[in-house]
Amino acid sequence: MNPITREHLQHVTEQLYQQQAPELQARMDEGIRTTTVPNVRVFYYTHNLHNESVLYEPSLVLLFSGRKHGRLGPHVFNYDAAQGLLLTASYPIEYDSEASTTEPLVGVQIYLKHADVAQLLREVVALTPHAPRPEPIKANALGIESIAVDDALRVQVWHLLQTLLDPVATALFGQARLNAVTYALLTGAGARLLYDWGTQEGALAQFHRAVDYIEQHYNQDLRLDALAKHVGMSVSSLHRAFKRHTADSPLQYAKKIRLNRAHSLLVQGHNVQSAAMQVGYESTSQFSREYTRYFKRNPKMSKRDV
Repeated sequence: MNPITREHLQHVTEQLYQQQAPELQARMDEGIRTTTVPNVRVFYYTHNLHNESVLYEPSLVLLFSGRKHGRLGPHVFNYDAAQGLLLTASYPIEYDSEASTTEPLVGVQIYLKHADVAQLLREVVALTPHAPRPEPIKANALGIESIAVDDALRVQVWHLLQTLLDPVATALFGQARLNAVTYALLTGAGARLLYDWGTQEGALAQFHRAVDYIEQHYNQDLRLDALAKHVGMSVSSLHRAFKRHTADSPLQYAKKIRLNRAHSLLVQGHNVQSAAMQVGYESTSQFSREYTRYFKRNPKMSKRDV
C-alpha cells in the first residue's frame, strides 16, 4: 500500500465535508460539519481567523492543510499537517489560524470519551500484561499537548474518514474505526496523556475530576468548598491546580465553560435570553456584557455555521 499523505487526507475530508451539505452542490462553503458519527466533525475555512475563543473538549484535532496557533495562558500550541492537538479535558483556547483559497484550513476533530478510552486501555493491558507502560506524566503537565502525526495514526484516520463516506459502512464499522484511532494514539505519541486519563491515577486525576464536576454543574453557582471536597483537595490547592493547568482560577474557568455552552445554544438558534437562562445567568444584560468581553462580539451577532 502506498503511504497515506496529507493530500490524501485533505481530499477525503473535503469529500466528507461536501457530503454533509449536498445543497451546496459543487460550492464549498465554510465552517464546521457534523458527520454520521456524532463525535467526528470536519471543518473547512479559506480565511484567516485571529484571537478567536473556543472551548476544546477532549478530542484529537488534526489539520491536513493550513495552520493553527492556540494559546492557553502562557502556553502556545502550534499544529498543522505534521503536528496534531490532543486534549483530555475541556480547555478554553484562544487561537489564530492561517488559511487561504489556495491552502485552506482543512481538518477533523475526533471527540474522545473517557469511558471508551478507559475500556480500550483495560483491554490493551489485559492482552499485554507484561508490556512496559508509559512513564507517568509530570505533576505540572497539562492535559493538552501537540503530538507528532505518525504513519500509524495517519492510516487509521484515513480508514475512519473513508468509512464515514458510506452510511452503511459507518453503521457497521464506525465505532471500530474510532477505537483503531484511539489505539494508534495509545501506542504512539498520545500514550502518556491517554494512559493517565484512562486510568485516572496520574498527576492529572484530581484536575480531571474537578473539570468533570464543573461540566456537570456549570449552570449553577460554583461553590469552591464543595468542588475541593469532591476532588479531595484544599481550596488553595484547587486554585493552584487550575492556574497550573488552565491559566485560570476555578471560577474563571467555570465562567468560560458557561459562556461557551451559551455560544453553542446561540448558534443552534436560541435567543439571547434563553441561552443566558439555560447556562445559569439570571441577568441577560450581565450575560451580554460577559459574552461580548469574552468572544469580542455581541451575542446577537452569533449565527449558525452552515
